[in-house]
Amino acid sequence: MTPPSKSLDASMDLRQLECFLCLYEEGSVTRAARRLNIVQPALSMRIARLETELDQKLFERSPQGMRPTPDGHRAYELFAPVLASFREAQSKLARRGPGGTGRLAAGFVSTAADSVLASSMARFIARFPDAEITAFEGYSTLLYDWVRAGLLDFAVVNDIAEDPELQSLPLIDEPFLLIGAAGTALGEGPLPPHALQELRLVLPTKRHGLRVTIDRALEREKLGLAIRLEVDALGAIGQLVAEPGWFTLLPATALSEGLRAGRLRSWRVAMPGLRRRLVCAYGVRRPLRPAGHRFIELLREELQNLAKHLVPGEAASPKGGETHP
Repeated sequence: MTPPSKSLDASMDLRQLECFLCLYEEGSVTRAARRLNIVQPALSMRIARLETELDQKLFERSPQGMRPTPDGHRAYELFAPVLASFREAQSKLARRGPGGTGRLAAGFVSTAADSVLASSMARFIARFPDAEITAFEGYSTLLYDWVRAGLLDFAVVNDIAEDPELQSLPLIDEPFLLIGAAGTALGEGPLPPHALQELRLVLPTKRHGLRVTIDRALEREKLGLAIRLEVDALGAIGQLVAEPGWFTLLPATALSEGLRAGRLRSWRVAMPGLRRRLVCAYGVRRPLRPAGHRFIELLREELQNLAKHLVPGEAASPKGGETHP
């Protein structure tokens, strides 16, 4: 799902999104205003404000009514399921289980969703059987936007944002490793950075939070690499690098299944700054509720145990306390 070209402004409220979704579905300002029980000028004003905040035109007036633009279609695909889930969570918020767990709406980058989300959710529900969780998967940039807009209680994301509207709890700090097919001989010690220039590499695209971290580290090292393939699906990357001659730079937890199964092997790279920091991000004006803290504690434990087994000798622990990212 392609995120908007401009980050959502923190002032965006749910009424604007409701107006947008209703106008999209009705195709008429008159019908949408009637359905929402508001006057037409108020509806038009909220749509105009939303278009300004997104820096995108969402509708075009036509003889048949209000016709969504391509950006309008993308916005609907992005907002409709999130808003529906958010409204459902609001309606059930009063239903709290033992310890006030209630319902959580949370987002996860693929490295967390694919590796430890299922086990963390199972442990959480076993401990708090009345709790409810709605989990979304997406890019870090997209999940940051949803947290800013108040659509998620929190998001587990790569620490790539600098925003005074957000706070974060550190989850894991781990190195990027060179990962390739089992049986590949590249030596045992940490590889010098220049050795990467001779390899066929497949990396995530520049939209991916992990690629943002890689590019920043390479820029600091003044190192240029010949990227042969760019793929965001981590499962596909794992299949590619299981073939001899292909390599990637990723945290071990991103390809944990292949490493544990013995299809892949990893090498350290002598670049101390090539590390990723995974955090739990939430809004300054919407503190993390006790249920969120309980879930994040379990998720952190799962992540650290996984990294400890995949990266021998690596203390893959969070650094620092609660911070502004």
